[in-house]
Amino acid sequence: MIALKEIQEGMLGVAEKQGIYTEDNVNNLVKDIRKEIWEKRENALRYVAGNLLL
Repeated sequence: MIALKEIQEGMLGVAEKQGIYTEDNVNNLVKDIRKEIWEKRENALRYVAGNLLL
């Protein structure tokens, strides 16, 4: 428990420096990351499928 508390104390203010102030900010960030990952996955699948058809 002591290590976790030390990590938490060390992280204080980090989110705010990145512009994350509310739970909505966190939710939007997660949505954006998921969207980006999904788009990369879709592009990779299209690339592979396109090469298989050649």
